[in-house]
Amino acid sequence: MAFDPKRAINGKWGELWIDNEKYNNVTECQGKVKSDKVDVPMCGKPGKPKKNTGWEGNGTVKFTKIDSKLVKKVATAIKNSTSLNSTIISKLSDPDAYGFESVAYYGVEFDEATITDWATGKIVEESYPFTFTDFDFINEITITD
Repeated sequence: MAFDPKRAINGKWGELWIDNEKYNNVTECQGKVKSDKVDVPMCGKPGKPKKNTGWEGNGTVKFTKIDSKLVKKVATAIKNSTSLNSTIISKLSDPDAYGFESVAYYGVEFDEATITDWATGKIVEESYPFTFTDFDFINEITITD
């Protein structure tokens, strides 16, 4: 199958929900998993064989600042040493794509909240790194041609 450049997905059509509330001011979303491995010593092997023992998930969401709702929620939880245990749903779509992809991240805990960060002449952005304990692909993009 030949590559059709119009099928390349533009993040402009992305959508994001946190705890069932849609955030129209989202500008970026990244979630990734990393394998946890331990060395498995073996005689006669100069390399280091590995055994996968689990994984860890983390990501970042970024927004154009329009209100104080999320920063207050996250900063207050951190201040009070409480867990938010949120759910994030990310949807990646594009009118020319073969479909859309949506992923749910569960057990989300935000790592930090920048309370103040602004400069004259600049649009204010907020960035929230997070960890998660589980995820599911709700929808996936499949090539139909």
